[in-house]
Amino acid sequence: MAKILVVEDDDELRNNIIEHLTIVGHQIAYSPNGSDALKSLSVFNPDIIICDIQMPLMDGITFLKEKQKNKGYQSIPLIFLTSHVSNNQKLMGLEVGAIDYITKPFQIKELILKIDNITSLRSNLMMLVPSAEPLGNKETIQFKMLIEETLQLLFSNQELSIGEVAFKMNMSVSALQRHLSRYYEKNFSDLLKEFRLNKAVGLLIKTDKSIEDIAFQCGFNSLSYFSRSFKNLYKLPPIKYRMSNLNATAQSPF
Repeated sequence: MAKILVVEDDDELRNNIIEHLTIVGHQIAYSPNGSDALKSLSVFNPDIIICDIQMPLMDGITFLKEKQKNKGYQSIPLIFLTSHVSNNQKLMGLEVGAIDYITKPFQIKELILKIDNITSLRSNLMMLVPSAEPLGNKETIQFKMLIEETLQLLFSNQELSIGEVAFKMNMSVSALQRHLSRYYEKNFSDLLKEFRLNKAVGLLIKTDKSIEDIAFQCGFNSLSYFSRSFKNLYKLPPIKYRMSNLNATAQSPF
């Protein structure tokens, strides 16, 4: 499943999208406008962005232009949502880097299928990397796969250090720090926290474990720090995030 950033100022539509994408297993973060979305990119590394065009503070086209200025974000595919768009606006968005447009009102199934197609395509391309991609891209994917596999094994350890991860990856600490800065534009602490929070989302939705148990199982040694970090990333406290997704599952007509 994919990590998706939903950028939409309409609360009802945004919540509807979040509910249904979460039901099918995607990990979701959201922002009400482009300005907030740019800040979210530094703490939530999405596989796909779903973005409205008409928004306050920063519209979708401006957000896309700003996103494309950062090499670390350029490869993140973006789908625009729009009620009214001229041919010139559509061409402008595509020229700047949008992957597709979905016109409101739309069936949620259309959005889910387009997301599935993008994630499937990216997976297939990764499988072809050894014979088709430049060395730099090979190294990027290999490193990301290695560190995610390593964190998967070690993230629940509350005392986990960068030294232990570097040892497991057969790297020096300084080399690991350079790679994290280069490939993620994050330091070790921020990457580990994001990884742990992503794991917590799955436990909140798929289990009835207490919030405290989930926090400790995901490597947090403080419930208050876990709750604060979770709210900063997902915009809701853990208990409200769980309840909103439980309600979505019970009420969804899809």
